[in-house]
Amino acid sequence: MQIIRELRDEDPRHMSLRTMEKETGISRSRLDDLFHERMGSPSLQEFVTLCMLFHQRASACLEEAMKNTGQSHGEIIDAARAYEARERESRITDDLVEPRFEDLPPQELAANTDMNRDMESETPDE
Repeated sequence: MQIIRELRDEDPRHMSLRTMEKETGISRSRLDDLFHERMGSPSLQEFVTLCMLFHQRASACLEEAMKNTGQSHGEIIDAARAYEARERESRITDDLVEPRFEDLPPQELAANTDMNRDMESETPDE
């Protein structure tokens, strides 16, 4: 993020966080956290998007970061893989939260699509 922050400082457009939000789709609060190095590192998508915003190749920024930190290519790759693994472990998928219609048994699917379901549910059993 230090490299991206330097790109932002050197950029002749002097974009505000609001403008950057419109250009990238990344929220202002997330951008503020990234530029102040709070709440973790940028995701790969965020990193690439910010590099593109400042007309830089992401690979060139990564190479510069490796030179600045003195880390080898393998260390960077290992760190990226570890980060991705942590992200996968902590991610809650929609499948766990709410079942999809195609996964429902036929009788439950019919109950969700039946136009008379409300009337039938209010009819007393005899």
